[in-house]
Amino acid sequence: MQNLNQIKTKVEITYPCTWSYKIIGVDKDALFKAADAALGGVPFEISESNKSANGKYLSFNIRLKVSSDEQRRQIADELSGSSAIKIVL
Repeated sequence: MQNLNQIKTKVEITYPCTWSYKIIGVDKDALFKAADAALGGVPFEISESNKSANGKYLSFNIRLKVSSDEQRRQIADELSGSSAIKIVL
């Protein structure tokens, strides 16, 4: 049986396409502002996803159209660089 570390298949993505990110943090307004700043004017949709059992952490889904692998990775890096966003998936 193979484990995930043994699988070396690269996923083919055809651009442009709709892409989703999940962001996790503690302050709803700060997450919205961080997403807006990271996306630099690119139109996007954001929707509430979940919150932790104690309510401290919130998660939101971001959906947008990306035109290239470079843009997709750059957006992930920008989101990850925000102090308001604890995790980007």
